[in-house]
Amino acid sequence: MKKILLSSAAIAAFAGAAAAEVTFSGSAQLGYNDTEVEGLYADADLDIKMSQELDNGWTASLTYGVELEDLNKGVNQDFNADNNVLFSLTSDSYGIYYGNTDTAANSLWTGAGDMANDGFSEQDAEEVLKATANVAGVEAAVSTIIEPATNEDAQTSVAAKGTFGNYTVGVAYQEEGDVLSYAAGDQEDYNSDELYGLFASTSFAGAEVTAAYASNETTGEDSFGLEVAYPVGDVTIGAFYVAESLGDDSYGVSADYAAGAFAVSAFYEDVQGVEDGGVEGSYDLGNGLVVYAGYIDSTEGYVGAEYDLGGGASIIASYADQDEEGEKEYDEGTSLILNLKF
Repeated sequence: MKKILLSSAAIAAFAGAAAAEVTFSGSAQLGYNDTEVEGLYADADLDIKMSQELDNGWTASLTYGVELEDLNKGVNQDFNADNNVLFSLTSDSYGIYYGNTDTAANSLWTGAGDMANDGFSEQDAEEVLKATANVAGVEAAVSTIIEPATNEDAQTSVAAKGTFGNYTVGVAYQEEGDVLSYAAGDQEDYNSDELYGLFASTSFAGAEVTAAYASNETTGEDSFGLEVAYPVGDVTIGAFYVAESLGDDSYGVSADYAAGAFAVSAFYEDVQGVEDGGVEGSYDLGNGLVVYAGYIDSTEGYVGAEYDLGGGASIIASYADQDEEGEKEYDEGTSLILNLKF
């Protein structure tokens, strides 16, 4: 990461103080895969962040991301900055954001288990305008997704959550949205349905408990979920149950163990009649080398080794039966990758 101080005359948009801070960061990847890519590939990106402290306690900033994606993966793409620009104006308690930022409802919502009716829209390729506030332990936000063809709002959402003693409660709502003109592949996380949800969480006797209710006003269906996590020594046991107004109910159990260099997790779930389960683990061999392995019924098995070279560099060697396999999301087939961060 590199930092440069420029005079205010050099960045007129952030005038009002003696100097603005400009930060450069980026990453690069060189890899080989014998199945998904069938050969060598490269990927690189550059992030530029400019920030300026204003006289009234606010900070203005601009983050601009430039990506070179999937070079020699069959399609040689040019440098682009789509969906990688974020403007912000923030203080200790308030913020205004535009561009690559999550929607209000999705950013503050906490579900319980795998609920069918809490699919609040997530920011994908869409530009989002959002305002936030954090006062006296209460977080609140309002946002709208901008339709690029008309520059008008396509879907507005609001949300709030607060912590009161040992309890956290929250509410989220999104209106029924318009059809977007973005390419279909760029709006996979957009849900045009009208949704609202309520949640509450607390802890007692070491257990963390969350209850949530979500209603899809467009389809007339709803979900009620309950999730519990309880630590027993080095093991954390989890369970959830979701009652659905349409289709089968969902439930699941999990166990996570971590001690010293060894960690393992196991789960079983039945989500509206679709069963899945698996076991994943890791072992830290020391000197920056960690090995991973897992088997999941829906995606089969994977193994991998990751070696931290220091200074933001690492090497990954992996094999996976399917693409984005397991918690590590390894590519299908055999891969060897060099990652660099700057």
